[in-house]
Amino acid sequence: MITDEHVQGLMKDFGLENDTPEGQAEILDVIGETLMSRVVLEILKRLPPEEQPKLEKYFGSGDLKGLMAFLAPHIPDVERFINETVMNELASIREDMKRQA
Repeated sequence: MITDEHVQGLMKDFGLENDTPEGQAEILDVIGETLMSRVVLEILKRLPPEEQPKLEKYFGSGDLKGLMAFLAPHIPDVERFINETVMNELASIREDMKRQA
């Protein structure tokens, strides 16, 4: 799960702590989309091909409980899997930023 501490750390890592709220929100939106894309990609890698189309019905539905129940047979400890995927992607983003600095 992404906590306030993660967000504050990201803003510091990206040098956004003194940026406008709009600028911060824009960058955080991009990071959020990147994280979501990574999680979906990693989930798709673990779902059997015949199950992949079923995943789409959960996008935007707000049915987190249903999504977790759908994923559970295919991804043991799905919450931990998602958290680890997010944390790994955040680390990757930070490393990319350090290389570009």
